[in-house]
Amino acid sequence: MRVAAQGKSRTPTKYKNTAETFIFKAAVLASYDTQSMPAVVAMFWPGIALRSPAYTTKKRVVLRWRQHRSHIDSMAASAKTSKLKR
Repeated sequence: MRVAAQGKSRTPTKYKNTAETFIFKAAVLASYDTQSMPAVVAMFWPGIALRSPAYTTKKRVVLRWRQHRSHIDSMAASAKTSKLKR
């Protein structure tokens, strides 16, 4: 059983997926165009070690963002929607 979060009776969240803004996603994809995947992950998520499960997860996330690049670029281009996370 997992320990309670901050002394409360509820258990902490099991998964730590975070939603990123469209500006952040566009910046990651722009740097992925010129750099390798390990360099991109090290630049934007410095605490993630190479060959760790967290690295594999971030690599998968960036590759999924690449599939949706046209949508991400169009949302990041507008000032109204660039700060949205989904």
